[in-house]
Amino acid sequence: MQLSMSPFLQLRSSGVCLFVSVYFFLFLIASVVLFSPIFRTSLDHRPISTSRNSRSVFSEDDYEWENSLFLNLSGFSSLSGAPRGLRWPVTSPGPINCSTLNEVKDLEFIAAGWTKAVYKGMFRGEPVAIKTVNLNGHDFRQCQERQPQASLASCYRRTAAKLLKELILLTELSHENIIKVVGSCVPDAVGPVVIATELGDPLDTVQLLQLSWERRLKLVHGVARLLYHLAHSPLGSLAMNDLRRQQFVLADGVLKLSDVDDMGIAEPFCQTDADCSHHLLANISNRAAAPCVDGQCRGHNERLNVWRAGQHFVKQLLPLRAPSSLEPQIQLLLEAYSDTSWSSQKILTATEMLLQTYSAD
Repeated sequence: MQLSMSPFLQLRSSGVCLFVSVYFFLFLIASVVLFSPIFRTSLDHRPISTSRNSRSVFSEDDYEWENSLFLNLSGFSSLSGAPRGLRWPVTSPGPINCSTLNEVKDLEFIAAGWTKAVYKGMFRGEPVAIKTVNLNGHDFRQCQERQPQASLASCYRRTAAKLLKELILLTELSHENIIKVVGSCVPDAVGPVVIATELGDPLDTVQLLQLSWERRLKLVHGVARLLYHLAHSPLGSLAMNDLRRQQFVLADGVLKLSDVDDMGIAEPFCQTDADCSHHLLANISNRAAAPCVDGQCRGHNERLNVWRAGQHFVKQLLPLRAPSSLEPQIQLLLEAYSDTSWSSQKILTATEMLLQTYSAD
């Protein structure tokens, strides 16, 4: 039988309505209306299948989350370029799971995007961030509009595929400058998908510019560390396709990437060096393209990340009120971010030298 659209799912727009709908979905539907969620406890080390011959993940009796990661319409591409492929880390990395989710109290809406809604709450006395599907978001509503006959469950899991991708990436890419996952709920049956992470504060441009230059230099150091990690991750070189201030938070004074569902996996494919030029952004089209090596534009993702980080972070944070004695080093670093002539390793080394020089003065 096709699931009918309940009134609360028709609520739109306001943060209050969004809070009511998702809160009800999480804590009532999860425990009463839908299937009893069974939280998986085993870690399957097999790479997730990317076969396009798999059964459709949108059929009513098919809830193969592994395949939905690749067959949903989020634009998530095949991982043939990654050394291992994405594993399925369904063992909750923290104390929050499907059984303990109802212990999260005092939920308060923080923000919402096309795919997910984010709340803050308290779990056993500790602040946490709760990410779940945004029932009022673009992705969920687009599914309903394009497929009027699709069930609520079909559109929900279709949207939740991006959330699952984020769960896997955050788990695999554990790093000081990436938000820490403290739990998750991924039910075997139809039910709410939730990621729980440490809580951070959104970045405010005015507040960032009011920080001392030393504090801002340490944030730039965090950016350089992250760039190096993404270029040399266990999954290969990854591209931050949406590297903006909104994708980051400050947790205990440390800059951390918190939104990774739009991250690109594997370098672009190519047959010749000329193919790699077509993948460059218009703003950096005059830069040298990455070479085509073994069918991939080797180094493309790294250069893209460096340029975006320079545009959205470094050139705003580093020059303002900088010590005059360090201006030559700073200028070299800014040029490296702008023309993408340095690797992330060289940028990290130069940033660390800048930090050491400042500390020694």
